[in-house]
Amino acid sequence: MILRYSFKLFHRFLSLLVITIPTLAVGQAVAAPFTFNLAPRYLTGLNAVQTAYSDLDGDGFQDVITVNGGQANPSPSLNLAFGTGGGGFEEPLVLPSYLIGHTVAAGDLNNDGRPDLVIAGWYHNRIAVFLNQGNRQFASPWFTAPPDPPYGGNPNATVGEFFDLAIADFDGDGNNDVVALQDQVDQRLRFFHFSGQGALTVFATINQLETGTSYEREIEVGDLNGDNRLDIVFAGGGPFGVRNISFVFGQPAGGTLSLTWGFGVEDKAVGISIKDLDNDGDGDMAVAFEDVTTPTRHSLQVFRNNGGADFVSLPKIFLEYPFPATDITTDDFNHDGKPDIGGLISGSMVLVLIGIGDGTFVEQAYYATSSSASIFSTDLDRDGKIDILTASRFVDQTDYVAGNAVSILFNDGFHGFRAPLVTLWGPNFIDAGDFNSDGYKDLVSSWATSFSTSGVDILINDTVSGFLLPELHHPSPAWLNGMKTGDFNGDGKSDAVSIHRDNTRGLASYLGNGNGSIAAPVFTQFTRGLVNIIVGKFNSDGRDDVFVIDELGQGYSMLSNGNGTFSVAPGSPVTFPSNVPYEPQKGDFNSDGRLDLVITMNATVELWLGDGAGRFVKSPVTLPAMIRTAPGDWNGDGKLDLAGMANDGILGVLGDGHGGFGAGFYKPIEGTYSISLTSSIVSEDFDRDGSDEVVLLMSDNYNGNLIVMQYGGSNITASWKQPVFYDIGPASRTWGGMLVATDFNTDGKPDLGYLGTNARGVIYNTTGTQTSGTQFDYDGDGKSDLSVRRPTDNIWYLLQSTAGFTGITWGVVGDRMAPADYDGDGRTDVAVFRPSTGQWFVVNSSNLTFTTYSWGQDGDLPVPTDRDNDGRADLVLFRPSTSTWYPRSTATGPLTPTQFGAAGDKPMVGDFDADGIGDTAVYRPS
Repeated sequence: MILRYSFKLFHRFLSLLVITIPTLAVGQAVAAPFTFNLAPRYLTGLNAVQTAYSDLDGDGFQDVITVNGGQANPSPSLNLAFGTGGGGFEEPLVLPSYLIGHTVAAGDLNNDGRPDLVIAGWYHNRIAVFLNQGNRQFASPWFTAPPDPPYGGNPNATVGEFFDLAIADFDGDGNNDVVALQDQVDQRLRFFHFSGQGALTVFATINQLETGTSYEREIEVGDLNGDNRLDIVFAGGGPFGVRNISFVFGQPAGGTLSLTWGFGVEDKAVGISIKDLDNDGDGDMAVAFEDVTTPTRHSLQVFRNNGGADFVSLPKIFLEYPFPATDITTDDFNHDGKPDIGGLISGSMVLVLIGIGDGTFVEQAYYATSSSASIFSTDLDRDGKIDILTASRFVDQTDYVAGNAVSILFNDGFHGFRAPLVTLWGPNFIDAGDFNSDGYKDLVSSWATSFSTSGVDILINDTVSGFLLPELHHPSPAWLNGMKTGDFNGDGKSDAVSIHRDNTRGLASYLGNGNGSIAAPVFTQFTRGLVNIIVGKFNSDGRDDVFVIDELGQGYSMLSNGNGTFSVAPGSPVTFPSNVPYEPQKGDFNSDGRLDLVITMNATVELWLGDGAGRFVKSPVTLPAMIRTAPGDWNGDGKLDLAGMANDGILGVLGDGHGGFGAGFYKPIEGTYSISLTSSIVSEDFDRDGSDEVVLLMSDNYNGNLIVMQYGGSNITASWKQPVFYDIGPASRTWGGMLVATDFNTDGKPDLGYLGTNARGVIYNTTGTQTSGTQFDYDGDGKSDLSVRRPTDNIWYLLQSTAGFTGITWGVVGDRMAPADYDGDGRTDVAVFRPSTGQWFVVNSSNLTFTTYSWGQDGDLPVPTDRDNDGRADLVLFRPSTSTWYPRSTATGPLTPTQFGAAGDKPMVGDFDADGIGDTAVYRPS
């Protein structure tokens, strides 16, 4: 965190010296694909139960193995997603498994150097072995049913579930064995030898120490006693026996495997990771514990190994209630030689704890990921930095359409990951406003309450490391039922307003002081409770007003008096049907410069035209049935349109600019069980192409619950493009589930403030705009900026056409300049290529972090351009010795080399045919 803040200061340093270079022409802007700083998500099949990873095809990229536990639709299977480089995955290869699998492991069983696959059943006493034949081919499975009691080798026994598997040489014979954790109660570890053909034979069975009393179980494999043989950690015993952690120590050839008592523990172990956490050469344990008692205190805990598996428990790292860990991993995330901890929290967040090097840790940050059940850490994109992978798992054995996926949190190389930073707790309402007058939008939230008071809570945006804690709490009256922000006294400072129901019944306003605080609420009493609110300038006094609806369907236009109070506008109240949910939206639908209202009641949609004085009159226009509506300009004609949810998809209507609308155009959204699962809907021009997009937040969609819809038609024929799916984890409308679209980092692109079930944060818009011929645009205004790097002190001096002077120290003597837009935010990033090490060092302007890449050799010349048309510059090298171009996509890895040029040629940067893809070009001085 300290490094991030120091870097921010460097970035804002104003230089005094400017050396000019020629300005290049500005070209035609081309909309780039959508990108947000969300963990990329890859579908791995349906009904996944457990996930593992291994390099199955020997290409150096990690692959993902998912066991599908479905019974009929789809049939049970193994899904293999092969890594493509750059951290991506191909469409899964599906292998029939012929059993309802519950657990999977990968390891070399026949000593041919290729990882084989083992899966074990859930409903039946069976294990299957899939031998890896190379070239992504696997032999038909060999099945084994343990022959010893109590199942006697019956493969169809409807009990005897397998819960976990691991592959290692446990008996010291030089060949890998299989260990399986079996049974719900009276659990046992079964050890199998591999026959060489495919069959498994049991050579040891070990019962747990707390016989018949446990259905809690967790195992992990690692060297605990320093003998270079792999051991097993077995956590079990609960809930009726004594919870404990015990060990099976790997044996030399001829040794006997046995279970050794370790120590008792208080809570249920849900994840174990073995790693030398204090750098003393011994394998320590990091354990995630779920507290199943009351009061509840979930925790992470390190057990320091003093040698020979003599463990000492360190103080628990308590987690905030009610956010339990569901799994844990350990690795060196910040590349300082000290292992760190990654905890999967509540199945939707990753908590990163930075290691001090002595077995103790400090909290770094929480990151958002999609709904997940397990966590792994490895270098997925082969950039030398440890990434985090989370994998989901379905719960209901009869839910055959539940989607499952893995999400990747790429390490940004600067003490963080490329995923949204989040703040714990998901209240019920969010909005945004600049409450400390620093030019950056802050995140504001409130809890819905009954008898107790609530508040307006402000998270100050520090623009670098997320939002500052603790949040600033400002008490509100009881029975809070909604909250919005605006400028209600016209002083240019953000204010807030809340509505209240039942025993309080009214409207409270909180005038901002401009320093992050707000004044005590000023209350306007109503006779009935208020159920919804929208903010807008409904008259011509320049102040924000509000429109509220009470519980009997009376709508009031409330005009601000400038002092925190409001007056009822002429013509209010207006009457809507009672006892239905009301969803107000605003916009100028008849192009008269005055705000109108769209009121959705169940699926009935009404347009109410504003007169500019606070009055609203119902329009006779008929709008199609839909819910969760949002206004926007879908086709870029300057006229306001409307969209909402209908059937199992989205319905849009194009406005004519006079308060009328054309015929509806509809697009089903795959994976949508019910439109009532739509938690929030917003619209903005996220890709800066001149037309608005719709973003939906759903509580459930197996393709991803954050969905972007783009207009795909013309002014004559209206249509939607295919949905673009992302995922941000649980976001129930009952418990928050809300979006707010605004520019949080002042880069000119709208971002998404979001409220999930457990957390809130900002999803930054990293969508770039490719500009043909535009170079050195450091402030994203479409104009080339004057810039130079002084090689003697490595200071970059930038004269930005909009943002003014700035300077930054970046690089060392001998580095070559390589500025380009690597993060796709429409701004050139400061970057260098270091020939001596073949490394690239990039400062990402989107979030002020840096990224390193290994690509190239001494003598190569950097020519960064976008070669894969994803809106981000790729690593392109020209090797003068052979006149060969070596491109590497920053997203997917190496691309095909090209030989072009002659001795003495100079490489050129540019998209000369304006197709959005950088071209191969040279200048020949001769």
